[in-house]
Amino acid sequence: MAPEDLLEEVSIPGVPVDVDWEDYEGWTTGTVRAGIEAIAKATDEDPKELLEAATDGTKREIIDKERTAEQVKQDLEKMSRKRLLPDEDP
Repeated sequence: MAPEDLLEEVSIPGVPVDVDWEDYEGWTTGTVRAGIEAIAKATDEDPKELLEAATDGTKREIIDKERTAEQVKQDLEKMSRKRLLPDEDP
């Protein structure tokens, strides 16, 4: 079974079954932990390892987004400086 299909079969206590997890706005620490437990049980994985993998993945995404934002900031500053400098006379 594909992971996406398996996740559709997982029920998380406190999360309505007719709502996509990504659209659900009522997440709490408790529902996240219940979700990890439910997914771990369905996939026969260790909940602690599953949480660690999810946390590590999220940290990597944040670091990548911060690097991208810093690069954009530097690019904008460079473009701004170029516009302020007068053209060289030939």
